[in-house]
Amino acid sequence: MGSISNFCNENKTQLIIGGVTILCLGGLMKRFYESKNKHSKDDKPTVIDGDVLSYPLYHVKPGVDAIYYSGLPDGFNFASCRAIYDLIFRLMNRLKMEKVDFLDARRRKDLDFEKTGFTLLPYKESFDTNEFHLKENQEKFEKDMEPLILKHFPGAKINQWYSSLFRGDEGQNPAAVDGPHLDSFPDVEKAHAFRASCNDKYMKESNSDENVKTQLEKAKAFKMIGVWKPINMKNPVMDHPLALMDQRTFRPWEDAVEFRQEMSHIDQGEKVWFKNLGGHIRYHEDQKWYYYSNMTTEEVLIFTHLSWKKSITDGKANPHTSFKHPNAPKDRDFDTRKSIESRVMIYWPGDEEENEDKIGGVRGEHEE
Repeated sequence: MGSISNFCNENKTQLIIGGVTILCLGGLMKRFYESKNKHSKDDKPTVIDGDVLSYPLYHVKPGVDAIYYSGLPDGFNFASCRAIYDLIFRLMNRLKMEKVDFLDARRRKDLDFEKTGFTLLPYKESFDTNEFHLKENQEKFEKDMEPLILKHFPGAKINQWYSSLFRGDEGQNPAAVDGPHLDSFPDVEKAHAFRASCNDKYMKESNSDENVKTQLEKAKAFKMIGVWKPINMKNPVMDHPLALMDQRTFRPWEDAVEFRQEMSHIDQGEKVWFKNLGGHIRYHEDQKWYYYSNMTTEEVLIFTHLSWKKSITDGKANPHTSFKHPNAPKDRDFDTRKSIESRVMIYWPGDEEENEDKIGGVRGEHEE
């Protein structure tokens, strides 16, 4: 009893701050979810021919220039106080609900990858996907993906693959539900400046190969392409499909809001801290969202995370989110969505590298 009393006396300030912030956080979260549930109760999403209509999705409020996320609170410490403050005042308090339609892309045969920025491809791994966690299998997956991706981008070359992330299984990241976002802010220079002083795992990886850095510095253009697919499931994706915004309806300089992240996630079974400038989304009535109903483990989605062209303001990308499908079974067991996602940077060489290739007799991946 004495030790408890001593602990309370020694940590009185932290306990008071922690208690107050948890009460505030609980109250705000209660109001936040009551608002969503009330909205859902009064006007539930409907599903017609695969299209999920009038789905309530949180977007950034008008006039907000940035939102922040510092992870979830973890004990009574400064980091947890900051996390709670960001959650209450600089994230949830800056969001508002808008209704969107998630249209079933399977029923739209006129969707063109070059225009929309995304497409679905057939693909089956040549290895046991229960061993996807092995680095050698992830490398096999990347090699399989490269020709499928480059086929859509004549003249492009592979610059660098980034870490694979797993979601949905025990000890992995959860599905990122109901949070429309971009992994990288469209303004490349601003995103780089935000991470300039960072020394996390991903900064070390990007600085480890000078040739990789030089390729992008000299490139005429580059894109970051996302690769996403279900794995280790006996049924199609029923509960948390991935949805993508048609890049033609995304206005990068009006719709993207700075999403300042200093947080951790599970990377290759390890908790990894990172700093990143992503993008959250401001609602616009012309935005169009799509998803592929009943996506299987023998299909893979590729889409656009980031686009850059020298001397041209581009910013084309597919904001994305997973969502809770209203038709997910409630009366029987099924495999919840388990997935792998990765990213690859591709680039179009500048004149100098193109000349070097020709002199050395090396051909680009898609030169005829």
